[in-house]
Amino acid sequence: MLEKIELLSTLSENDLNTLSLFCQERVLNPWDILFEEWDDANSMYILVTWLLEAYSWKDVLWKIHPQEIVWEMAIFEGSKKRMASVRALEETYLIVFPAFSVENLSKKHPKVMKLIKEVIIKRRKQNKGVS
Repeated sequence: MLEKIELLSTLSENDLNTLSLFCQERVLNPWDILFEEWDDANSMYILVTWLLEAYSWKDVLWKIHPQEIVWEMAIFEGSKKRMASVRALEETYLIVFPAFSVENLSKKHPKVMKLIKEVIIKRRKQNKGVS
C-alpha cells in the first residue's frame, strides 16, 4: 500500500518495508473525529480513501483528499500541538505514521521532507484566509 502513496514514491522497497513496520491502518466512520485542536501531535496520517475536513471552531479550513498528508505541521513545528480539528465526512481509510518514524524518514530522505514542507507552506497560506 505504501508504494502507491505519491509522497513516498522516491523511497526504495527496503525503506518502504521498514516504514511499514511502524505504520497502522485506521478506518473512520462519517463524522468521527480523527483528532481535536490542541491535542498532542504524536502521529502523521496519509488519507488513502474518501474525505476528511479540517476545521477550527465553526470555520472549515479545508478538505483533505486521498493521497494528502494530515497533520504534519504539529510534528515539524515547535508546538507539538494540533492547530485544528479533523473529522471524517465519509467512511475514511488512513495510514497512521508515529511521529518518531516520520522524523527518522525525513532525516534519511530529504526529498520527502521537502514535500512535507511544501504542504505546510500551502496550508499556512490557506489558514490566513480563515478568521
